[in-house]
Amino acid sequence: MEWPVEDFLELLPERATVEIEGRPVAIRAWRYRIRGVNGGEVPVMLLDTNVDGNSPYDRTLTDHLYGGDTHYRLCQEIVLGIGGVRMLRALEMPPAMRYHMNEGHSALLAIELFTEEMAATPAIARERWSASGAAASSRRTRRFRPGTTSSRWTSRGRCSGRVRWGRSARSVAARTS
Repeated sequence: MEWPVEDFLELLPERATVEIEGRPVAIRAWRYRIRGVNGGEVPVMLLDTNVDGNSPYDRTLTDHLYGGDTHYRLCQEIVLGIGGVRMLRALEMPPAMRYHMNEGHSALLAIELFTEEMAATPAIARERWSASGAAASSRRTRRFRPGTTSSRWTSRGRCSGRVRWGRSARSVAARTS
């Protein structure tokens, strides 16, 4: 059964990009507005990688929230966690004081926020990093290499990656049919 996504969701023009295994993956967002009984409104953003220019595999990353192997799940976590933060920035939404991180899908969100903080305040972050003893332990710890999804040693202990949040418009459609 076809579910006309456009009848319920608004496709937003903004795009975010994450890198998975060395290739860029474009992410778009669909907005669903939840209206409260008192007139308030809460936007829910659904991320989608079914974007022209993405590889056939990458276009399926938001087809199903649950399913696939661990590789597929890690790719989804990159889209959800890191891509989610980047989409919020692309939408120019004010920085959130709190993030709802349900299950493991958003685990890499914290890494993206940490990466942003390190870039925004490098001197303060370096000072805190070395004062905490994390710098010494980073030489013995496996970290995500910037721009990859595989765990690799890094000399600077920097973390980076890319991810997604919410169910995709297509997975919502599949659940309602």
